[in-house]
Parts: sequence; C-alpha cells; structure tokens
Amino acid sequence: MAPIAVNLSLSQQMPIDILVLCISMAADLSPFCALIQPHLARCRKVEIIGNDSVGDKLLRMLQPISAPFLQSVQLDAQRSGWGVASTPSFAGGAPMLRHVSLNGHVHLGATLPHRSTTHLQLELHSFEWGWPACSSWITAQLLACPLLVHPDLGNLSVRPWLFSSQFHLPLLLTLSFFHHIIIFRVGDWSIKHRRWSQIV
Repeated sequence: MAPIAVNLSLSQQMPIDILVLCISMAADLSPFCALIQPHLARCRKVEIIGNDSVGDKLLRMLQPISAPFLQSVQLDAQRSGWGVASTPSFAGGAPMLRHVSLNGHVHLGATLPHRSTTHLQLELHSFEWGWPACSSWITAQLLACPLLVHPDLGNLSVRPWLFSSQFHLPLLLTLSFFHHIIIFRVGDWSIKHRRWSQIV
C-alpha cells in the first residue's frame, strides 16, 4: 500500500486512473478502499476486474461518490454475478462519463449514470441472456443513453424484446453485435442480419 499512498500524495489534485485486478476471493480490500476513497472524486478512469466478492465491495465503495472528471468505467466480473446495487455507482453524478463497458458476469443490478454516455459495450456471458430480467435490463441501459453514438451489444440471442422494443437514438453512428437472427429497431429503421455485424 505504501507505493500507492506515495503516488497519490505526489499527484496532488491531478486526475487519476484506477485499475483493480483482484482474483482472490479472500482478498481484504479494506486498506485499499480506505486509502483510495478520498481520491475517487478526481478519477478519470475506473477499471475493475475481479470475482463476485471483490466486485461487490468495490461497487459499494463507488455508490455515493461524485466523479466530475470520470470519463470511462469498465466492470469485468470473472465469476458469478456481482450483487445487486440498490444505489447507482457514482450516485453523486458523473457528467463526463462517456465510455461504459460491462463485461463477463456483471449482475443486472449494476447501475451507472448513463445520461452522458456515448460508447456503451455490453459483453455479458451468453447464459445471462436467458434470464427473464435480462431483456428488461438491456432495454433500460439503452433507454438511459440518449446521447449514445457507438453501442456494442456483444453476443445476442433471439429474444422477444428485440422484436418489440423501439429506441430513439438520434446520434447513433454504429451498432455492433453478434447474433443468430435479430431484428433491431432504431427510430424507423428495421435491421436484420445473421452473424457478426457492424452497422455504420
């Protein structure tokens, strides 16, 4: 912890990037959380890669934070889904958050502020598309991003919500996804493809 403390002290008020890679479920994150929490307000990028226990602890730490400089968040759960967060991460606001990436087994309760998001990547493990709640969650992520320009929905299977949901994304430039058969509606567009697709 000492080198981290020294670097944080030397950085003064400069923006910082935080990368947490933690595989051991037995890891005690309390010292790290106590050290880093006072500096979270100046984060520019947050990337968390870990198992469910680690992810839960870190998401709870991020819940009340205001992050005025935050531009990018990546959450990558390597094992079972991270627990439901009753309060969105960065609940104090993250007005500059442009890039959001949710990968692996991230639980459908993980919530981030999306109002300013332009790049959204969802690369959930395929079995999670079978959950009844997953369709509603994916729809909610898209509806929460009015400024979305480049969504990447990862590996999709045919689900009823794709045939009935409509999204108003006036700034959309590209749409990427991997699928079997899919119809996706954006405004008045109907798009049907088979295989990895990128629509420009």
